[in-house]
Amino acid sequence: GKWLGLDPVVPVTSKDLMHSISSFYGLGGPETLVGQMVTRNAERDTPKRLYIVGPAVGRFLAADERPALKVTATGVKAFERQESKDGSVPCSYRIAQEGLPLLLPYITRQRVSLSAADFLR
Repeated sequence: GKWLGLDPVVPVTSKDLMHSISSFYGLGGPETLVGQMVTRNAERDTPKRLYIVGPAVGRFLAADERPALKVTATGVKAFERQESKDGSVPCSYRIAQEGLPLLLPYITRQRVSLSAADFLR
C-alpha cells in the first residue's frame, strides 16, 4: 500500500484503552501514559502492540499530522494484546518482557513479590 511495508507510527489516543491498562496494572491514571504510547497499527482502538517512548519523542511523532515521517523503529515494546479465552481478565494487554524494566517501578497491582526462601522450596 501507501507505506510500502512500513506502517506509520501513531500515538495511542483511546482513553478507554489507556484506562483499562492503567487501572489493571495500577499505573496511576490513564494520563500517566498519555503521549508516551505509540503503535504501528492504524486501527488505534485495538492495536496488537504498544510501544513506550519518551515524552519528547511522543510530542514529535504526534506533530507529524500527515503522517510524512517514515519511522523504521522507535520505543520499547511495553504491552501486547492477549485476549483471554473465557473473558475472565478485564485487561486485554499483557506486559511485554522488553518493557518490564521501564514499567516495574510504577506498577502497583498484578504484582507478586517472592523472597529467596520461596525459590528454595
